[in-house]
Amino acid sequence: MARRVAIDRMRADDPLRKLYRTQLWRATRRLVLARDPFCGLCPDLQAPALSTIVHHVISARKYIGEQGGDQAAFFDQGNLQGVCKACHDATTARECGFAPTRETK
Repeated sequence: MARRVAIDRMRADDPLRKLYRTQLWRATRRLVLARDPFCGLCPDLQAPALSTIVHHVISARKYIGEQGGDQAAFFDQGNLQGVCKACHDATTARECGFAPTRETK
């Protein structure tokens, strides 16, 4: 529980979070959701859920670092995909270490 609170506090103070409140993000989000109307992570590929969240495939911080620190990489549609809330929450939990990693076959 303390670890989760610490991570939430760290995320709240993250300077990249402000980018989610920009007009450029809102426009990028609309484009990605129009491009990816169905979740790209749903385990049931025959009946995927509707995308409601835009997810950074490579974490925003890591991707920006790979692009030389340019925050414009935050909006790179090549690193974004539309996903449903359930898949996004599960992926985020795995990335933060709160859920087991998904087995790959």
